[in-house]
Amino acid sequence: MTRWAGTDKATKWSTAAAVIGVAAVAAVVSYEHAYALVRAHGETGWTAHLIPLTVDGLIWASSMVMLDSARRGVPMPPLARWLLGLGIAATLAANVAHGFGHGPIGAAVGRVAGGGAGRFV
Repeated sequence: MTRWAGTDKATKWSTAAAVIGVAAVAAVVSYEHAYALVRAHGETGWTAHLIPLTVDGLIWASSMVMLDSARRGVPMPPLARWLLGLGIAATLAANVAHGFGHGPIGAAVGRVAGGGAGRFV
């Protein structure tokens, strides 16, 4: 056992905790932006709550397919790549569209605050 083994473990756990924390904040902010956008376009009730989850679910599912393929050493399905790109584009568009109500700077802040692709990839 090396002298730094305990430190390495603490570094790994603290890094994982920081990444999970940032990802959680980005996911919540992105959900709120998408929810507000859906509501602004007339959806209500369960539909308004579930539509933002479909985008995040698409990103999550395609990311997991790609991770599984990489771990098993098999080619990544092209559909997983396309759907990941589509999900990322959809979440970025929702965050930017939400921010446009506050001008170009609001759109830029909405994109950054939503986290975009950094949540699951």
